[in-house]
Amino acid sequence: TIKDASNNTDKLIMIQGGATVLIENIILDGGEDGIVSAGNSDLTLNDVTVQNFTGRGIYITDSTNFDSYTNITIEGMGQGTGLSLCGGSFGVFSKAAISDVNTGIQVSCNSGLWVGEFDISNVNTGIRVNYSKFIQFSENPGTISNVRGTGIDLNQSTGRFLGLRMLDFNNTGS
Repeated sequence: TIKDASNNTDKLIMIQGGATVLIENIILDGGEDGIVSAGNSDLTLNDVTVQNFTGRGIYITDSTNFDSYTNITIEGMGQGTGLSLCGGSFGVFSKAAISDVNTGIQVSCNSGLWVGEFDISNVNTGIRVNYSKFIQFSENPGTISNVRGTGIDLNQSTGRFLGLRMLDFNNTGS
């Protein structure tokens, strides 16, 4: 476990400059951002939990590649974004649970995210995609539940959803 000592003002893990990093079997507790990967880096996560952050649980930016083949759990404090990809980054994950954030998943600025099974809950917006791609490749259903605002918001983007279950709200997008 890595526990924040900055009163949620710092990043717990910062990866940049073309680094290649594998992070496995860890809990990240607190911080403004749990993991930030930038600058054309490659990040692989396996069995990672990010919790109690105020900004972003996992932030992938600046042409970074991200992949995860096992569980990712992201639990916020009612604000921020669970998983954010931007700046021409690409990501793929097999299974993720994201809860208690403002936005569950955000993909923007010519980025792409390929996802397997996901469970997004207790959010204002489930999935937001701007000028990017969100492709669900798994037949295992994705679930978005307990949404206070918009379930899926796609703007000038491509989205593919297989067996999506959207529970407990009436808004599907803008």
